[in-house]
Amino acid sequence: MIHGAVKGTPGLLVPLLLILLATLPQGCGYHLRGSTGPLASLPPTLVKGDESTALNDEVRQVLRDMKTPVVDDIEQAALVVSLSSEKKQRRVLSVNASGRAEEYELIYSFVYGVADAKGKTLVSNQTIQQVLAIQFDETQVNSIVSESEQLYDDMRRSAVRDLARRLQKFNGLSGTGAR
Repeated sequence: MIHGAVKGTPGLLVPLLLILLATLPQGCGYHLRGSTGPLASLPPTLVKGDESTALNDEVRQVLRDMKTPVVDDIEQAALVVSLSSEKKQRRVLSVNASGRAEEYELIYSFVYGVADAKGKTLVSNQTIQQVLAIQFDETQVNSIVSESEQLYDDMRRSAVRDLARRLQKFNGLSGTGAR
């Protein structure tokens, strides 16, 4: 019995042990995924890319949520984020005995680059990619199709959050367009 282990403090040991266990993960640098805290705002940012895509909308919204001024004029921008090559792919991971797909891998990716207002490359084109394996049940084809679209949307949101974290190194950059 734990609380009887220390004589004279039978009810004190268990609460102290619980407090120690609760604080231990934070002390070693462990954090739950996605719990990075609020992201710092960036200098005025221009987002270049196909304006009709959900990716462009999502990046702009995340920047606004970070209290970053999102501008449409290069003269007002200190940072230019270029988005391109958005792709959704699916490939078969495993097949059953009759040769039908049982598991797919969904892949979502896009390419980004970052420049300053004068056009100097700060980050040359890099790819952000999200990969997810899903089970396929041929009797549930319609639900799998709609579920995979929802999963692609979730993967896009996760990839955009990854981009926002990568852009944090520019939160001290100052100066606007003046070319």
